[in-house]
Amino acid sequence: MSPEQDTLRPLLPWLDDPAWVGTPDHYDRMGFLDSFGEVRLPEAIPRLERALSNKTDSWETARIAYALAFHQAQHAVPAMKAALAGCEGSACASIVSSIQSLGGFSQDEIFGAVEHFFITCPSDENRQDVVFDREDSPKDPRIWIGACFIDEPPWNQQWFDKLSSRVIETVSRQPAPASGLLDLMLLMKKGDVSPAAAALLAPQQLSAWQLERILPRVSKPGWNPVPFRPLLGKKGALGGFAAVLASDRKSIDAILEGDDVMALRAVLAAASLVKGAVTPQQVLPLLGSKEEEVASAAVEYLRYGDREARRAFLLHKRATAGGDDVSWDPEKGNYGEYQKTVGRAMDQFNLPTGPDEVFELSQTAQGGIRGNWTVLGYKDSGIVFHEERGGRSGFAKLDKERMERFRDYVTRYRVDELPPLVQPIMDGVNFAYTHTRGENSSRVFMNNPPGTDPSLEPSAMVPTGKERYSKGIVVYGGLVNLFDILLEELPFTWAFGGVGEEVLVPREKAEIVSVWKQDDDLRVLVWDRMGVRYWMGVDPDTRSLTGLVAPPFLPATEWYVDRYSRKLTRLDPEKPTNTYDLPLRTLQSSSEGGLWIVDGESIYESTGSGIRPTTGIFRLSPTESRGRPLASIRGLNLASEATWVDEAEGMVYAAVDGNLVRIPVRF
Repeated sequence: MSPEQDTLRPLLPWLDDPAWVGTPDHYDRMGFLDSFGEVRLPEAIPRLERALSNKTDSWETARIAYALAFHQAQHAVPAMKAALAGCEGSACASIVSSIQSLGGFSQDEIFGAVEHFFITCPSDENRQDVVFDREDSPKDPRIWIGACFIDEPPWNQQWFDKLSSRVIETVSRQPAPASGLLDLMLLMKKGDVSPAAAALLAPQQLSAWQLERILPRVSKPGWNPVPFRPLLGKKGALGGFAAVLASDRKSIDAILEGDDVMALRAVLAAASLVKGAVTPQQVLPLLGSKEEEVASAAVEYLRYGDREARRAFLLHKRATAGGDDVSWDPEKGNYGEYQKTVGRAMDQFNLPTGPDEVFELSQTAQGGIRGNWTVLGYKDSGIVFHEERGGRSGFAKLDKERMERFRDYVTRYRVDELPPLVQPIMDGVNFAYTHTRGENSSRVFMNNPPGTDPSLEPSAMVPTGKERYSKGIVVYGGLVNLFDILLEELPFTWAFGGVGEEVLVPREKAEIVSVWKQDDDLRVLVWDRMGVRYWMGVDPDTRSLTGLVAPPFLPATEWYVDRYSRKLTRLDPEKPTNTYDLPLRTLQSSSEGGLWIVDGESIYESTGSGIRPTTGIFRLSPTESRGRPLASIRGLNLASEATWVDEAEGMVYAAVDGNLVRIPVRF
């Protein structure tokens, strides 16, 4: 006998004592129950079974169930199920896991619970209610059984086959749970999903997420087109997707030559995920379609398709440009979609010619651009351009050694030939790599590439796309690092969107939250990582911090802009005010006795262009109401607390996203 067993044995009667429930000793009791899930004591099993019948806390019941599972008490499964029916909240998930560890659920029970879960919780919001145990979360134990098996399915062929048959059996009367069961099938590496997919396609119950995961399987060995053949010839999107999923060339050709708009759009959308489903020559005529939706879908397929599709699109644009050549042609000074970036780089670095090639990496999160890297490659050097979501952009120069290192990585690991990286992570974080040289362009999509240590050598094994994961997956992470490390190694010259909006001190040097200026004396308020604020001097000519300085003298105007009403408000020294709600300083006085008010706002444009920030600069007296601004700054959202207006110089100095920015204005 172990010392732990000797310690617990005298305490066994406590398992029969319900007096602890609801007392201050509640948590001590749970710790006591945990002990039986760590120390094997067979004589405790009968008392643990009796303890399940006590009207106790759900988490205490979960601990008792775990202890019984630890002791392999399979005969206690009926009692554990009875206790599960009386429990509430996320403790039920723990009880379900304990029962399952004893093999306590039959196949029928599992599938019945999974289907009931999808019926009861048809939306993601409903499912989150269960996960986070919200007040309105369902109490039926089948919900928790279903949730547990959805989260941790068995992952075997028997489970897959059962899922497939249940989808086909239930889709006609219960399409929602059938669709949920297909989701589980699509998370598995192997297995024929085509019968279940065809069953859901017929009533048009396949979601976009499901199609994105089914279509890439069409061009891989083992795909079964037979279940989709009965759907050939149907009108609309159903017929279009069926033609591609059935790999039926005759049906695809008929749709491309026909006038069924929905079927055309479906074929083009599906073909972007199925290699060889259509040819660029078949799609090019659709660019001139009178149906705007068809023409747009054709552009989308050609512009973002494989290398052959993009090349065909570039040649088409050249042939139809009518003298206004928009394709890549350095001899004519044309650099396609990079024309603006190349032009800015040539002006800034006084370059006589454009680059030989362009490497680009863009990052998106939840559908919006988070950052963009562009490397303009010359023979013995390069130019890096980086653009951030907040509007800051910067250039840096690549020397010959770094440019060679960049090209060596792309060549050695055949980056341009990498297949798309698609992982079962749906957080919206994606990267797109593009390499353009002449009329040739390569594009690689990456969903959540793995983080890697830049000092490690990537595996020489390049992904083939035939496996869900390969050792070569680290090449994707290394590719992102290849761009990322440039920000750490190179001295960038930063600016914001408007002309002359210079970054004097980037946030990489200091996190700047406010600014003050008097003649040539320029000071900034810095907020360090420890939350400490202090003032530092700035030399605008060298764009450097000159060291700690005394806080500037800020004449009290007794006025500030209220954060909520956005009106001038006077500070009352007699009334205590929560300093957290106040700005960093009160308003700056103007030379005419008024007050400078810098008032920014971000307006969301429903046209799809996103957020359009703008800032108005007002000079008002406390008795005046808001009028038209003396000046405005587009592209930035500034506030009085973080700006200083220099009337004589015609500049506004502002802390923008941690950077010190100098902006020319006309009053």
